[in-house]
Amino acid sequence: SNNTRIIHDIQNYSIAIKLINQSLERYLDQVNGWKVVITETDEAMKSLVQDQSDLRATVHQVNTTVALSALWIDTIQRKANEESLVLQKITTDWQDYSKVLGAIKSNASTTSQMVRSIQNGISATHQRISVSSETV
Repeated sequence: SNNTRIIHDIQNYSIAIKLINQSLERYLDQVNGWKVVITETDEAMKSLVQDQSDLRATVHQVNTTVALSALWIDTIQRKANEESLVLQKITTDWQDYSKVLGAIKSNASTTSQMVRSIQNGISATHQRISVSSETV
């Protein structure tokens, strides 16, 4: 009976060891599952860090482009302002030249009338001289 009891205890221990082994296998499966999840999460984090780095580089490039565009816009605006001033000066000069040309035209007309008057006077004087010469 002592033998029977030992056999029975050994069988119970054997069953207990089998159950422990099954629990350990399930635990090992869970650990391996978590290991896969951790590996995938680690790779995703590395990818996320790379994406963040790429995004920073892109943002830097966009900021640089915006800054350069702002400089170009300022330069173009300054050039447009300079061109406006030049056009204003040209317009003012043109108006002044138009006034001068108007005055020259008016003076030319007056001078032309004076020349005609002098010519008429000379012609009249010439006729009087001719008439006087004929009568003498």
